[in-house]
Amino acid sequence: MALTRVIYTQLVDGNKTFTVPFPYLSQEDVNVTVDGEPVTVSWNSPNTIFINPAPPVGAIVYIQRRTNSEKLLVDFTDGSTLTEQQLDLLATQSFYLAQEAFDRTEDSIADNGKFQLDAKERRIINVANPIDPGDAVNKRTLQY
Repeated sequence: MALTRVIYTQLVDGNKTFTVPFPYLSQEDVNVTVDGEPVTVSWNSPNTIFINPAPPVGAIVYIQRRTNSEKLLVDFTDGSTLTEQQLDLLATQSFYLAQEAFDRTEDSIADNGKFQLDAKERRIINVANPIDPGDAVNKRTLQY
């Protein structure tokens, strides 16, 4: 079960409202794409976004939390007073980053325990042309 993302398939013509079912530190940490293209959203509530224009029927709406991993949200200094709020914020940032790493690991092609790589029913794209006899083959090579 994903902890930091949700994938919707647009089923209703004109639907513009989608639920964000996971916690986040900042709305800027929530990224939304429609069919792989980033979109700008408005927030109706802390757990509901609005996409305008509405995604077309059949579109994939991918909502994902990406917590800031480039800097700590709390910087302690010698002699300062540690507050519960600061400690909680730092712990939450670390926890969210760990959850996001876990989700990315779960989503990656991995050994299934039988010395086989499992793509989990997903397409593999951008496969280079094979060179050695044991290389994976893309459709372009097969058709040639």
